[in-house]
This record gives sequence, C-alpha cells and structure tokens, in this order.
Amino acid sequence: MRRLIMLAVALAALTLLAMGCGQGDDGLTQPANQATGGAGVVHGEMSVDQGSFELVVNSTSDPSDDQPGPFVIRGDSIHYDFDLGALVVNLTLTNASEETYFEPVSLTFVQLMPDSIQVLNADNGETGAGASFEFQFENDDAMWTPGETSLARVVQFGVEPGVSVGFVARVDVSSDHPGLGSIGGLVWHDENEDGVIDGDESGLGGVEIALFAGAEADTMGDDPDWLAVTAADGTYRFDGLSAGFYTVIRVETDHLESTTASQIQVILVEHEGDVSDFLAANFGCLVVDDPGGIPGLDGYVEIKGDYDSESGWVEAREIKLKDCDDKSRCKSEMYGPVTSIDLEERAVEVMGTWIYVEDEDDDDDDDKHGNVHLEDLEVGDRVKVNIDVIEDDDETYYMTDDLKRTGGHDEKIKGFVNELLMDDDEIVGIRVFETAISFP
Repeated sequence: MRRLIMLAVALAALTLLAMGCGQGDDGLTQPANQATGGAGVVHGEMSVDQGSFELVVNSTSDPSDDQPGPFVIRGDSIHYDFDLGALVVNLTLTNASEETYFEPVSLTFVQLMPDSIQVLNADNGETGAGASFEFQFENDDAMWTPGETSLARVVQFGVEPGVSVGFVARVDVSSDHPGLGSIGGLVWHDENEDGVIDGDESGLGGVEIALFAGAEADTMGDDPDWLAVTAADGTYRFDGLSAGFYTVIRVETDHLESTTASQIQVILVEHEGDVSDFLAANFGCLVVDDPGGIPGLDGYVEIKGDYDSESGWVEAREIKLKDCDDKSRCKSEMYGPVTSIDLEERAVEVMGTWIYVEDEDDDDDDDKHGNVHLEDLEVGDRVKVNIDVIEDDDETYYMTDDLKRTGGHDEKIKGFVNELLMDDDEIVGIRVFETAISFP
C-alpha cells in the first residue's frame, strides 16, 4: 500500500517529464469518427529466447458502451545487452481500430515481474510501476489514424541474464486537452490478495473512482470534484487536469474488499507548458459475495465467463447482482460467439439466445457506426449485441438494431434473470435471455 502512495509522490519530484503535448493544427480537418480518448490493459511476457511478440489491447474508451480497439503492441529485436545489464526490446504500437485518436499515444507499465526489474530509460524517469513511454509517428498531424504504426521505441529492462520479464501495461491515447494532465489506473480482482496484478487476474468494470483536488479536501464529507466508473477491463482515467495535488479514492461497495490502499495521493507537475500524467493509481480488490446471495427471478445481473460449446452453457467466473428498479434504464446486452444464423428469419443465435435483427438498409452507411450486416457474419464470430426485450402477451422475444463485431476472450451478459436452473432441488444456475449460466 505504501509503495503505491510513494510512487505517486516520487513522480512529482521528477520534474524532467517528457509527457505528450497533444497540440493540434487549426487548419486540420478532423475526421467524423474521431474518438476523444481511451485506454486498454494487457498482460505480457518477454525473454531473449522469443525474438518477437505481438499483443492485442482492447480499448474501452467509453465505460457505458465498450468499443473494442484494438491496439496492437509488437516487440522485436529482443536481445540482452551485457554492457547495460539489460533485456532490450523495440516496441511499436499500431492502431488496428476504425477510430482516429488524438496524440499523444503512450504505454505505461502498471506492473513488472519480478519486482527486482528496473526500467532504465522511461520518459518520465520512473524505474518500476508507472514507467511510461510516449510514441512518435512519421507524420506530424497530431492524430493516430486507423492502421497507423508508431516509430519504434527502445525499452531497456535492467535484469540478470536469462531472466524473463513479465508485465502488465496500458496503452493510453489523448482526450484532446493540450497541455493538461491525466490521472488513471486499474481496478483489478486480486484473488490471492497479494497486491500484485497476476496474469490470470482480470480488471473489474463498473467500480466508481472519486477524485478530489487539493491537499485540504475533506474526502469523507465533501462530494468529489470528479467521478469516474471503470470500463469493462478495469481501467479509468481523468483528463484535463491542471498541475497540483490530488487524492484518488475507490468508492467503497459491499461486494468489494480492498487488498491495497483505497486512497492514493498524486501530485501532477508542470514542465515547459505541459502537465504530467500519472496512470498507475491502481486498486486491488477481493470480490466477496453480494449481500443478495443467489440472484433471484427478475434480478438484474452482470456476468463474465466462458462459453462451453459442448454443453451450451456459459460457465460464469463472476456474477454481480445490481440494483435496477427501472427495467427501461438497465442495459440488456451480450458479448460472445455466434452459435447459429438464420438468414430467412433474419435472426442470429448468440450463446443459445436467438435475436431478431431489424432489417438493414444497404444504402445506409451502417459500418460507420461499427455495425455489421447479418449476411457478413459466420458462426464463431464474436459479437456485441444490444438487445431490446419485447414482451407480447405471453411471449417474450429479443430484437436488435445494434450488432457489432468485437474482440476479447471473455463472454459478458447484462440482463434480468428469467429462470432458476435446478438439479435435484439445488439451484445450479440461472437463465438470462435464453442463455443458461452456471454459478462460479
């Protein structure tokens, strides 16, 4: 816990910060599909035996409507430099999404494993968690366009020969606040309660983070100056911040217990007209049973898990029971693989749930919104679908006009429980939409 707080304060002492400028050009034509900002987290490992690696980072720039990036991190020319005593890699970033983002584009190491590893050449002078690198591009249009790859950055990890480097890193893009700073981080499920982001531990979405300005803020009595909600991968970020002292707090909830400090102090400093960023304000949490226990009928749940094609069930790793008094205000959506398609009925089955797809107008440029035509889908494609639940007399069916391809590996479901699944008088699962879900 102390390590995170001291890390944040140490950042302030390093006034020679090479942070991004993000300045624009008044004569520049901005694309219509321009995004304002985003972040994504990835786990990785590198060793001198690899030679190269490629990691895909999903961006979740809008916590209320996750949009897959993806961004691609490539590392090559991995070798050990005996003069430096360092494992060296050339890193590049590619924008593999359909969105255009503002520069600067940066990569921050959230966790390094083992702890003895030191980053020798970070832009912000950090040697451990929080070490950050900004990426440059061949053109100077201040935007990261679809398909554009950065110039390579050489990254040096101080480590003994033969030792592999494990890491958790986040890619961040600007939110178009030239000269101002950002505070961000990750909230993750710390299952073994060791305060370390292990490779099999995932981020926690839907967690509220409060930010207070000033050293004298009453964090117990005052309303926060800013409030954010973590995206599906657990990331959050506050942009447009002036230099100064800030306090970041994970808002307490009944189903999460802190395994690290739940309050972090950060100082953002100004250097040559730019304000520093701090993107390693991370919070570890242990997910505990919700007070409501097993979700009941009509309970609103958020589920993360894995789809088993043999059984046709989603094997849940996490089920969150949420308060929702107004069904019209709670999202009904699914992320997962297409399991069947019926073009005649204009319907798609996602993990056992049949969803009717509203007729698409081919003259409409649906693709600019990221939507995909039913005819272009194949069984096995991963999709995100927002669902309209239609209740007609005694019949319930599902429709959508928002069907998108998506990346990632987790299956996610948000919706209301309509059936409790029993085995020998024991509740073994629930059904949301037409999808069967087993308990963790």
